[in-house]
Amino acid sequence: MLMRKSLRSAAMVLALGVAGIAAAGAGNTPPVRHVFVCRSPLLAFDFWKSLQETRAKGIEVTTEVAIQICAAMRAGHDPQCRRVEVAELRPIAAGWGGALALANGMTKIWFQNPDGGGWVTPEYFVMLSNQNAPASTK
Repeated sequence: MLMRKSLRSAAMVLALGVAGIAAAGAGNTPPVRHVFVCRSPLLAFDFWKSLQETRAKGIEVTTEVAIQICAAMRAGHDPQCRRVEVAELRPIAAGWGGALALANGMTKIWFQNPDGGGWVTPEYFVMLSNQNAPASTK
């Protein structure tokens, strides 16, 4: 069951294209990724749950669908989740349910609150971290 769930989640992230590696100039410049981050750990889990529910309804979760879900998560005019562009990811804090606040080495705060960067679920962070891992050889 866990393996099946992991494969479904991995397929969803690939379908989202959130790690869409963009061409990054010559040299040792790390590739740029597009990542969805939220204002708080609870909002990160809400975003993830919305993606899972959308997929469970039989709707293909594309980058555009994820952008729409992200854009709908607002408190008045303030966005609760954002799609950001990062070259590197590293956790800077842990929160409720194991959610992780991410930083990219340059931008530490994506929201107007003093407690850190953007939050993601642990599942999302693991998938983001493994996307550039070397392919397994059997």
